[in-house]
Amino acid sequence: MSTVHLTGPRVVLRELNIDDAEWLPGLIGHPDVFRWLLDDVVPTKEQLHEILQHRAATAPDGQPRRKFELVVTVDGAPIGFCDLEVVKRQRGELGYGLHPAYWGRGLIGEAVRLVLDFGFGTLGLHRIHATTRPDNMASRRVLERAGMRLEGHHREDTLVRGEWEDSVHYALLARDHVIPASEC
Repeated sequence: MSTVHLTGPRVVLRELNIDDAEWLPGLIGHPDVFRWLLDDVVPTKEQLHEILQHRAATAPDGQPRRKFELVVTVDGAPIGFCDLEVVKRQRGELGYGLHPAYWGRGLIGEAVRLVLDFGFGTLGLHRIHATTRPDNMASRRVLERAGMRLEGHHREDTLVRGEWEDSVHYALLARDHVIPASEC
């Protein structure tokens, strides 16, 4: 599959690359973002650069891709990320993060909808799911506005920095996914 590039009315999603090691630790390490992530520590620029370099060097040729790590940009500036991983057969797992300076504008919701369109359309996935914390109301609204349905509240199923946390699970099936009228 060629490089993924998704364009919406306000955001553009492009593939994560080695240069993103410069700004990504600042996003991941922002206290308002990090509190919702599952990572134990924030990688340094150097560590992230090594990780991205290793991924680029070991990407399997001729194999179907399983992971799509996309950078959310506005006017060319990176403001967040949106990932889609094919976890098993025709199922995908969605993840995302956005710099707090851009919260409340609907930008991550637009990015999520673009990734859902890509997952169901281009990849032909049957189901895409996402997990968040019960008290992350902004994230829950993003998922619900994108058409995802709440499927369950799991008690203490995720270990986050030494503490067991609850999670809520959302999903969307291809048959329930609505393609915007502008794309019909």
